[in-house]
Amino acid sequence: MRLFSALLLPRNALDALEAWYPQVLANRPGTRRVRRENLHLTLRFFGEFPPGDALRILDDAWSSHGALPLEFNLTKTGCFNDSAVWVGGSFSPGVGRLAEAAGNRSFVPHITIARLSGGCPPALPPVPSGVSGLLDGMALFESTLTPRGPLYRVLSRWVAGGLP
Repeated sequence: MRLFSALLLPRNALDALEAWYPQVLANRPGTRRVRRENLHLTLRFFGEFPPGDALRILDDAWSSHGALPLEFNLTKTGCFNDSAVWVGGSFSPGVGRLAEAAGNRSFVPHITIARLSGGCPPALPPVPSGVSGLLDGMALFESTLTPRGPLYRVLSRWVAGGLP
């Protein structure tokens, strides 16, 4: 199975990003918006990986670091390789520790909001102020690639302040 783990965004962040998106890339040719239900902060991309092994790794990571504050403040935008638009900012140390415990040694926290085929726009508007808060938890996803974009299915979820 093609797997990845991610931190889940709270409703206020999803609402703000959804409202902001039309200012960014709404009518730009070659742009595919990442659907609201697919917005997340990737912790680790496992690729083709046994689900049981991924669950064990993530259980251990959450047991060690899931109780730490998982705070964020989105303030930056950018592009990866002219193929994706991302939003980032500042994240509490617990976010990085959780990613490292999940096996991601080169963690760059970001949320991909669009995929591009026509290159990155010359300028991106700033993220609205106040898009901040606590991340809702962590999930293990199966990712299936289709011609219309990836389909994600939650295999397991760890809730901030609670048990999986």
